[in-house]
Amino acid sequence: MKMTTIRQNSLKAWVLAARPKTLSGAVTPVLIGGALALKQMGADFNVVPFVLCVLFALIMQIDANLINDYYDFKKGTDRTDRLGPERACQQGWITLPCMLRGIILTTVLACAVGAPLIYYGGWWMLAVVAVAAVAKQWALIMLPYLLLHSFTYRDLLRLEGAELNKVLGQTARNILVFGILASVAVIL
Repeated sequence: MKMTTIRQNSLKAWVLAARPKTLSGAVTPVLIGGALALKQMGADFNVVPFVLCVLFALIMQIDANLINDYYDFKKGTDRTDRLGPERACQQGWITLPCMLRGIILTTVLACAVGAPLIYYGGWWMLAVVAVAAVAKQWALIMLPYLLLHSFTYRDLLRLEGAELNKVLGQTARNILVFGILASVAVIL
């Protein structure tokens, strides 16, 4: 897509920045877990925590995508010659200050959606949340500079351009299909 077709900070830009093709990877484990819970609990299965988990997983995946977009651009990893899908900050679709606000918004939204899960899971989940918050802060500071850019997908897979995009797109679709099939198999 060309910059002229996408207005800066528009809804379309935010949808592209969220990277919808990656969302299946976030939902699949929740679908499988939900199917296992439904199979074990039967009529006692509570759909509310399941829906909250699905929403939380989706929002956190979007949050991770926005964080990745922001830090890759800030570090200079997302250049005009990069391979793979276009990135919102690199293309100028979303400004850095707006992307940072989007990250804050999705993080707060995820906390709001995830907080009721404490009611269902127990207060010990606060310890899990605290550890996750510390881990996320560490990741925000350290991973973009130490781990995430120590190799590229191209180096890892030895694929380039459209060939790499095709593999990654098929992988995301296959994860979702597997998750749905595994969930149906568990329920039956």
